[in-house]
Amino acid sequence: LIKEASSECEESFKTLYDEMEEDLKFYAGGDGQWTDDDINAIRSSHNVQISINITKKQVDSVLGRREQTLTDLRAYPVEFSDEIITAISSRVLKWALDAANSQLPISQAYKNQVAAGMGWLFIDTDEKGFIRLHNESPLNVYFDPYCKDLMGLTDCDYILRYKQTTKR
Repeated sequence: LIKEASSECEESFKTLYDEMEEDLKFYAGGDGQWTDDDINAIRSSHNVQISINITKKQVDSVLGRREQTLTDLRAYPVEFSDEIITAISSRVLKWALDAANSQLPISQAYKNQVAAGMGWLFIDTDEKGFIRLHNESPLNVYFDPYCKDLMGLTDCDYILRYKQTTKR
């Protein structure tokens, strides 16, 4: 079932994932901006490959703006009588995110979102029961290709974290 779902996602999203991989290479700069054929052609003509990374500067500018305007998450009351509950909820939310050291994975997911168009956060607990946030590369996550709600994935039948590794 998982193999079928991942194959279906690979077929459906091949173009998207190829473009995201290229976008992340452009953000990283260096040889990631050039294909092997381009590098070989440049070297055979006795020229030097030059990488002018315009993408990184733009992405880093957006990331910097986010860092400068970062605020704590806050719960808001629905009714007037919810004030006490929302104040407590806001404090618990802040404590949980601080205890999880959440800013690093959130920032990494946001960087992937800005650079490649998709960023992922996964929430789980450690062996002591504390909440932990983990970032995953957008290239390693597949979701139901028949999902209609692409912003919230609320009607998604499955989301797979998929990574091919060697036995070593």
